[in-house]
Amino acid sequence: MKRAKFMLAAIAVLAVAGGVFASKGRITDVVFTKTNPATNICDVPLTSYTTQPGGAFYRTTYVTLEQGAVCTTHPIYRGL
Repeated sequence: MKRAKFMLAAIAVLAVAGGVFASKGRITDVVFTKTNPATNICDVPLTSYTTQPGGAFYRTTYVTLEQGAVCTTHPIYRGL
């Protein structure tokens, strides 16, 4: 019985520690946008923004998640 109580206490401590680390996670990506309106290649990084809803809406613009890739129009949001 002592061993079972010890194991349950250890699991509880690990669960609390995991919850603390999970709550400190950030929902951001590095999205790339374009500066030259004549091209459709995104190469300028925007940090602290994401294409996933969750933060405050920022704007709809040409972005991609891969540097140097072809841009498409997406709404972008401020990261958390």
